[in-house]
Amino acid sequence: MYKSFIKKSAGFALSSALLLSQIGTVQAFSFHNGDLKGALDTDLTYAIAARTEDSDHNKEGAYGNRIFKDAGDVFSHAIRGSSTLTLEYGDFGMLARGNYFYDYVYDNENLADQAHDKLARDFSLTDLMFYGYFGDNDQINIRLGKQVISWGENTFIQGSINDINTVDLNKLRQPGRALKDAFIGTNAAYISWNIGDEWTVESFYLFEFDQIQLDPSGSFFTTLDAVGAGGGFDSAGNGVLGENAGPFGSPAGACIAPDGLDDCGLVGGSLVRVGDNFAKGGQYGLAIRKFFPGLFNGSELAIYYQSLHDHVPMISTYYNTGTFFLDYVENIERLGVSFNTNIEGWVIAGEYHVRKDAPIQMTAPVLNGLGAGPFFGVNCGTCVQGDEIKGYELVDRHQLQVTFQRIWGVNEWLGADGNSTLMEVAYGWIDGLPDKNEALIGPFRTVFTPQVTEHFWGFQIKQAITYEAALFNVASVSPFVAFKYDVEGVSNEIVPLFVDDRKALTLGVNFGYGGGKITGGVSWTMFDGAEAMVNQAGSRLNGRTDRDFVQANVSYSF
Repeated sequence: MYKSFIKKSAGFALSSALLLSQIGTVQAFSFHNGDLKGALDTDLTYAIAARTEDSDHNKEGAYGNRIFKDAGDVFSHAIRGSSTLTLEYGDFGMLARGNYFYDYVYDNENLADQAHDKLARDFSLTDLMFYGYFGDNDQINIRLGKQVISWGENTFIQGSINDINTVDLNKLRQPGRALKDAFIGTNAAYISWNIGDEWTVESFYLFEFDQIQLDPSGSFFTTLDAVGAGGGFDSAGNGVLGENAGPFGSPAGACIAPDGLDDCGLVGGSLVRVGDNFAKGGQYGLAIRKFFPGLFNGSELAIYYQSLHDHVPMISTYYNTGTFFLDYVENIERLGVSFNTNIEGWVIAGEYHVRKDAPIQMTAPVLNGLGAGPFFGVNCGTCVQGDEIKGYELVDRHQLQVTFQRIWGVNEWLGADGNSTLMEVAYGWIDGLPDKNEALIGPFRTVFTPQVTEHFWGFQIKQAITYEAALFNVASVSPFVAFKYDVEGVSNEIVPLFVDDRKALTLGVNFGYGGGKITGGVSWTMFDGAEAMVNQAGSRLNGRTDRDFVQANVSYSF
């Protein structure tokens, strides 16, 4: 079977390479006719990725970690594309962007239908907006339609002011994927008004809600089978990390693994996922920016107000029914400030914001005790079967983050033409965190015993050097190292942004040829730390410590 896959996979690689070679003479499409002009830009990418260590038996609850369990297993072998169409007529225009992919590996695995649709092949229209410039000197810009709105000053670390649109995590993790393809555009109205040379006012209104697209069940990276596409059956009742999960709505007692293996278990009293509670109603925001030309080498300060729904779900339940559902908390107010400046060659930017009434997930004891009834013998008191039980508490969550960037120029010691450093540090804290073992949720007398801490912080850094005339003076080569470290504490998300001592290291090299028309890269990533960190159900908060991997990609732009 494995040899057969290698042979078929090699054939797919050859056909993909031939396809890329045949478009070598293709040119970008553009036209200009009076005031009307347009362009169609396309990126085509071929990529492959494989794990570099065997799976840990203790982490094989996640279906993807059982499909790709041995070092050397190829977990992605794909060709993908992204196209952007722009049209302009005078002061008006439109932008449409879509991306598409086919992954040979997932197309040949036994996956639930919903997971297959996300992992094997997909087409997404991420942007479709119309815009215009109005007033003297075009100082007013209005955009309508499906679009991505970017505010704040974050670089790597999420949970920031820029959490307006959400992302598709599966696309974000695909080798060679551009960041623009992972963001999910939302139907919105946006206006920006430049008042003189120093003031800018921005506002938006979102007409719909888009939830985060979590890794589907069967993905190499997923640790959340119970809530990803194609999942929805939680055998242990914790609904979070490292557990087996089966198709959405599977009955209790069903075999929960799509591959039908004996170790998937026939479970009675399991929690079955039922209809989710999606957020409704409008979301909006306001930003005011002030540019100070005489402050250092030019600086900008901004203040923000947002009312947004949480893209990341919480898990709630119905009492004594053996069911759970994903719950998206609405109308979270966010207040923030940001700055950016340039000091002695360093670009420094940062932001602070607070989320009022942000949710904290109450995991296994709450969900098992309240949702599955007899598991923990929780005394319900006055509740009756079918009562909706919110699986979370609300707190005020703060986050401060700062980015430092420096282009060093020529490095004579290494003989490099360029040398750059990019680093971001973030610190967060929570107001109103209940005391450990404090009784919560009224008559249920459930106690609060999470791993969430009052404070948490971490950083990410990327260092790269560039050789502009490498490989026989025909290509640029850029070796890099990237490191992520959650130094202390655990944050409050269902998949925490910060987990004490969690680490990730990436070593790689990127290349470019033909003025950027052909680009690519090879990298190796390893995960480590937080091995002993578990939730109340015993599932690991860092479920990826056995998923080191290597990837390679090549892209052609025209």
